Amino acid sequence: MGTEHHEGPPPASGDAAAAEQPTGGDEEYARQAEERFIDDLVARGEAVPEGEPLPPGATHVIVHDASGRRTLRRVRFSGRHAPPGEEPP
Repeated sequence: MGTEHHEGPPPASGDAAAAEQPTGGDEEYARQAEERFIDDLVARGEAVPEGEPLPPGATHVIVHDASGRRTLRRVRFSGRHAPPGEEPP
């Protein structure tokens, strides 16, 4: 009985999950994971592009580095702070 060595994450089960699996090397996998993370924050209203007003619930702004790649900058730890003069939830 031998031990197999696999590169990258284990395959996901199901056709839909397999279609979402990143392809390529470790760098490509990391890039796609970063993009997915940013997309998920945007979908939940927790990140906005830099320069836009920060709505309640948002904790990050999206900035672009010198190569044009999207990155995140955390601006607060919780978007659930009560406005001044009100009790927190």
